[in-house]
Amino acid sequence: MMRWSLALLLSLLCWSAWAQTQAGLGAFGCTNAQVGTCQLKTAAGKLFDFQVSNVSGTATWAFLMDTATVPVNGTIAGCSVSAQAPCLLKAYQLNPAGDTLGASWLPESLLFFGGLVIACSTTAPPTLTLSTTCLMSGETQ
Repeated sequence: MMRWSLALLLSLLCWSAWAQTQAGLGAFGCTNAQVGTCQLKTAAGKLFDFQVSNVSGTATWAFLMDTATVPVNGTIAGCSVSAQAPCLLKAYQLNPAGDTLGASWLPESLLFFGGLVIACSTTAPPTLTLSTTCLMSGETQ
């Protein structure tokens, strides 16, 4: 009887952990429409995963920025202890027409402190030139 109880307890614990991962970690943000920016969160939090698709005929860049507001075109400094928002967490180049980038930090996350915006740019970092040729989404908490 003791083995049966222990086996049942372990099964319930495993099922509980599995159910939590299947229930979703946070909120999904943005739209399937072509956009230049995707404001995933306006406060500190965690990024679990994101996806950006380039639908243009030219290469573009996806910028992950720690900021509570959508930035305007210009130079975006890299994030550091002394950097003020907006700052650039990461940047990825996407090839022309149909290239899709997906990134995941599961089971961990990427921390941000001011908010989180994904932007589509026609220029390489650190220069942001917004472009409406991307489809974007992400999951935050």
